[in-house]
Amino acid sequence: MIRHIALFISLLAWSVGHAQEAAQSSWAHLSQGGSARLVGLGWDALAHPGDVGFSAFNPALLQREHRGELSLSSQSSLGGFRTSSLSYGLSLGHKADEALNALLTRDAQRGWRLGGAPKWAFAIGADYGTTGALEERDAAGELIGTFTAGYVSPRVASSAHWKSLTAGIGGKWSMMTYGPYTAQALALDAGLLWTADSGRSTLGLVLRNAGRSFEYFTGSPEALPLDVQVLISQKLRHAPFRWNLTYSHLETWDLRYTDPQLITKDPLSGVITLGQISVWNNALRHLHPSVEAQLGGRIFIQVGYNIRRQMEMRLPSRRSNPGLSFGFSFQTRKMAFQYGSAVYHVAGRLSQFTVVRRF
Repeated sequence: MIRHIALFISLLAWSVGHAQEAAQSSWAHLSQGGSARLVGLGWDALAHPGDVGFSAFNPALLQREHRGELSLSSQSSLGGFRTSSLSYGLSLGHKADEALNALLTRDAQRGWRLGGAPKWAFAIGADYGTTGALEERDAAGELIGTFTAGYVSPRVASSAHWKSLTAGIGGKWSMMTYGPYTAQALALDAGLLWTADSGRSTLGLVLRNAGRSFEYFTGSPEALPLDVQVLISQKLRHAPFRWNLTYSHLETWDLRYTDPQLITKDPLSGVITLGQISVWNNALRHLHPSVEAQLGGRIFIQVGYNIRRQMEMRLPSRRSNPGLSFGFSFQTRKMAFQYGSAVYHVAGRLSQFTVVRRF
């Protein structure tokens, strides 16, 4: 067991050392996909219990109850870009109804010692996206043909469960094409969740998209969209609501940049003044709140808010709601139908549909 933990820590250190935040990276698709229910929550509610599709971002959310569960998603994104994803919980490991052991047990004579072995859960999946046919033109603007651009990302995930602790790790192999050009990257996701209060409250730590590209379009490797998050999720005791709060980009405190909207020019003197983003404004850009309401046991409504996206995508001349997301889910005993939508800017929004089938 100690050797497995040491190997896990080594992989994390190697991955973090070769990744950094990449807001405009070609690998931005690694931060999208999963379940439409998660889209409605703003993608960052990664301590919220959900279906097998949630394991695409936080493998620690993979539960033993997801054995034999299939999730299929289709997304209509900005600019006509279409994506789809698949997740399936493998029927491996122990039976779902077996009792969980505690990670640590205390004996009156021996003191604290490691408990029994964890119960495991496994899942596989893939994400796919394509632009369709694009026009190819020469330097003079003459049409010379068409080409396609897209990506495919197979992934695996596993999680180990104790009574109140869950640890998960997953890997993705992403391959992109842009006409005759190709790029490849390996990414690692890891998560740690601790549950309390009979499962109503969950605290978590998630590492997303740590890794590196080993084949790239440019002359040097391009950064993956690394994100280290601290999470909290709580189901209210006497109300049908579960709220979530995510602190994203723990690895990068300063998210400020030169905002052209803060540049002003005095019409008389011609003096140019650059406004500064405050420390409190920067702190708020890390926070992503969301809430889910459960109506009648089968209907779920999600609302999320990405403060950073709202601040970066807003236009003073147009009224819009960038950063706002919402979703709707209907569940039966064997099926679940989900819809999620997220507003990015005044140019449009993306929408995603998901069907979940339990076998």
